[in-house]
Amino acid sequence: MSGTFSVKPIAIGVLVLFVGGCATFSKDGGFDDVSAITQERVGQPVGRVRDDNAGATEARIKEILAQPLTPDSAVRIALLNNQGLQAMFAELDVAEADLVQAGWLRNPGFSFSRVHTGDNYEINRSIMFDL
Repeated sequence: MSGTFSVKPIAIGVLVLFVGGCATFSKDGGFDDVSAITQERVGQPVGRVRDDNAGATEARIKEILAQPLTPDSAVRIALLNNQGLQAMFAELDVAEADLVQAGWLRNPGFSFSRVHTGDNYEINRSIMFDL
């Protein structure tokens, strides 16, 4: 083997590539922006119903319905109880997951081979990854 090389710079370079390829989920999936825009345009924030807060949402709807119905309270109920809207929020979650996955690097590939010819041995090693 002719020449020498340091493993440390190579390891640092590979680490930088892997860390740079990591994509993460946003804090709220963009829901706060949607809620702010809806608040601005409609005058009511959007409610997001999930399994962990479905009971609280139903209680809030019952609380609103216990009072005389106004246009604002009707809009609030419609935003809280609209299953199509909730389905769109779920689709946005899936789209964000797809976006994050598309930003990830594929797993690196490793290969190792040994060739023996007479008294000579040749060892080949390689690592392959996307840039």
